[in-house]
Amino acid sequence: MQSWVENDPTAGSYSVTPSGYTDNELGVEWLYKVFDPQTGHHWERSLKCLVILDGHGSHVSYKFVLRARELGIILLCFPAHSTAMLQPLDVVIFATLSTFWTQVLDRELVGGLIMRKQDFCR
Repeated sequence: MQSWVENDPTAGSYSVTPSGYTDNELGVEWLYKVFDPQTGHHWERSLKCLVILDGHGSHVSYKFVLRARELGIILLCFPAHSTAMLQPLDVVIFATLSTFWTQVLDRELVGGLIMRKQDFCR
């Protein structure tokens, strides 16, 4: 829903597809318009970058893999539908995010304030 991302102070990138699910075109668009512009300057092109994927079909399309190769990205794909069991980022990255987000909610929701999805990007 567009109202969830209106007035996002981070200027995040949002896209939708007719089905509501990621597809091959959106996967490649993410590489071109989001991942490379936001990360490419952090590492030398002579080096490689590892991107861990969940094995979704849109991450292994020919165009996606070709573009990743052009950018010097090594793709590590988990088997489809296995990330809930493996959860490599939940412990390393998202656990910290969850801790801080819980602290924000505890601090901001005093008095029964309701936090909606639209408020997350503000």
